[in-house]
Amino acid sequence: SAEILDKIESLVKAGHMIPAGAVVELLEKAMLPGSLFRPPQGFKDTLFVFFSRCLDDEELSVRLSGVKGLKLLRVHEGITRIFAYADTLKEIDEDTEAVLVDAVAVISGHGKLPAALSSALTKGGRNADIAVKALGVTRSPEAVPFLEGLVRSDGLRMRSVVSAIASIGSPDSVEALKRLLMSSDGHTRKTAARSLAAVSGEDAVACLFSALRRECYRDVMEEITDSLSSVPSQSVTAGFCALAGSDGETLREMGIRGLGRAGDESALEYLRSAALDRCP
Repeated sequence: SAEILDKIESLVKAGHMIPAGAVVELLEKAMLPGSLFRPPQGFKDTLFVFFSRCLDDEELSVRLSGVKGLKLLRVHEGITRIFAYADTLKEIDEDTEAVLVDAVAVISGHGKLPAALSSALTKGGRNADIAVKALGVTRSPEAVPFLEGLVRSDGLRMRSVVSAIASIGSPDSVEALKRLLMSSDGHTRKTAARSLAAVSGEDAVACLFSALRRECYRDVMEEITDSLSSVPSQSVTAGFCALAGSDGETLREMGIRGLGRAGDESALEYLRSAALDRCP
């Protein structure tokens, strides 16, 4: 494959038309795990220009091959070219977005955020959405502080940002989710609760019950309750039982709601009492 790629490099330099999909396929084979092929800088430069030109082609398949080719080269400047291509699209369907997100994630890697990625996140808009999802794929701990600061930014999908933080799964991301539970935005608190329960499980129980007790909006309380009920733990059942005996009407209801969803047999006594509650 390496010899064929060297030949392709020569043909590209000479201006010959070569199917982009075929080049991508050969490059994928040449760069499989365990391969000794290490493309020299000159090779990368030549194919970078080739794949960049593919992004301007009339055929969607050729453009997507260009994106995949830039991903394989793993040159940070490729992110800039991919974002420029995304800006030319009137709409981005799920399949195309998946290709763009995957490419940006692979090029970005797990270390320091590339400048093009940071810039897209700061500007907001479509490319910021792609960048946020890519960071969720890379799971780079370096991205946590940056993402946390973007939760309230205009033009960003808040749920995608919080989900990306949760996907990273590092100690810093867990702490960030706990802080987001105290956000002034109810939607952020709901998403943070759901994500924290999924990431931390039983370790998040105490924090989520504290958030539930101080919450004042019913829809957020229901989300936190449902998130807690998804954690299989005796501490969750005990917490709901305590709420079921609370003086607060809404807290009692959340306790019963949680016990009903958790489906623990020990909750039957409290459920029977709830049936007699005037404000169940």
